Amino acid sequence: MVSSSAQAGLAEVAARRHASRAALAIAPGVMLAGFAGGLAFPILPDVGLRSGMPLALIGSILAANRLGRIVSGPLVGAAADRLGGRRLLFAGLAAQSAVMLLYLLGVTTHHPALFFLLGRLLHGPGSVAVAVAAQSLALRAGGERHGGLSAGTVRAATAIGLPAGVALGGPLAAHFGEAMTFGLSAVAVAAATACAAFWVSKVATAPAPRSSWRSMVTLITDRRLLLLGALNFAVSFSALGVVLTTLILVVGARTASAGQWSGKATASVLLGCMVVTLGLVTLATSRGLNSRRARARASAVGAALLPPAMLAIGCSTQWPGLLAGVVVLGAAAGLLSASVLALLSGAVPPERSGAAVGWLQLCGDVGGVLGPIAGSSLLVLGAGRAYLWCAVSMLPFVVAALRLVRLEKMAVSAFSGGRARTGR
Repeated sequence: MVSSSAQAGLAEVAARRHASRAALAIAPGVMLAGFAGGLAFPILPDVGLRSGMPLALIGSILAANRLGRIVSGPLVGAAADRLGGRRLLFAGLAAQSAVMLLYLLGVTTHHPALFFLLGRLLHGPGSVAVAVAAQSLALRAGGERHGGLSAGTVRAATAIGLPAGVALGGPLAAHFGEAMTFGLSAVAVAAATACAAFWVSKVATAPAPRSSWRSMVTLITDRRLLLLGALNFAVSFSALGVVLTTLILVVGARTASAGQWSGKATASVLLGCMVVTLGLVTLATSRGLNSRRARARASAVGAALLPPAMLAIGCSTQWPGLLAGVVVLGAAAGLLSASVLALLSGAVPPERSGAAVGWLQLCGDVGGVLGPIAGSSLLVLGAGRAYLWCAVSMLPFVVAALRLVRLEKMAVSAFSGGRARTGR
């Protein structure tokens, strides 16, 4: 006869395996969708310059994606709960298919500005729908205990797919042409849709009951969700905002004066190291941390690493220092990305995971907009001072992470005390 402790152990193993299978079912489609979107990013400004578009118009086209993401984030999160994550995932993939068609029309007709702008505007809500639906499905499949494992795996797939597309977009366009590259993007989205149709149906969950907007506002104004949103903002502001948009300028000036590699090549290698580190640490953290206290402490460590990483990048004049800075920054971003999602699974009920993920998405997108603006604006002071100010701006988020550690400790203590009083 199997003891109760053995049964509990077997149930725990089964739950963890279910969470892993759910993540592996969702991840391929998300990675391919991100890869397709990334392929287009380096092509649009190049085509715009060749066609004579004003720089302001090119900038507006590139920014239209973020604008669409910010506006649609909370709405998409609510839709994930009301319609179900699987439906929303297919809606997002359908929107991305239309985006690739618009991009293709932009390079095969005489109206690139119109079709590129329409494509970027549609790509915003389409990409948000894919990201929010995938993470919501992963959180619900993993539950409170293993939601971080499944959602962290999906987040790592996103972190790998998009930069890979950005890195390959330019070379593919140079060798095969823009039209062929956008055709490849459409094929990648079609493959993502096929993966979702074949695998995600096996982990789909029932839609949540309808709720009022007031209840959703109450949900996202919870203290823990506000802190989690702030930490997600910090990741996008620093690693995916300031560093991603200014590193090539910083490295270019320094390597040129030192007679080293070209700035573009060096920056590409460094950014690749940051992205790989981010993905690996996200996976390791999501699979290695099971308790809420450990997850909160991981978020505090990640937040604490952000300022020194920014300082290392801003103050280093040789590539070893720059490499150390971007690797530490990638590790910090990975710790925060995985721990924030894991903590989210314990902070909200499963049927409201979509609204919560939409809130995190909104905070991240705002950071992704303000980071490039702050980084490029502060560069007039010099790279060292610019990164110093950005490092200082990360200090309040260290305080936020420490506050989150305290809140999680109180929540765990209250839960343990409640169980003791009920005799469980």
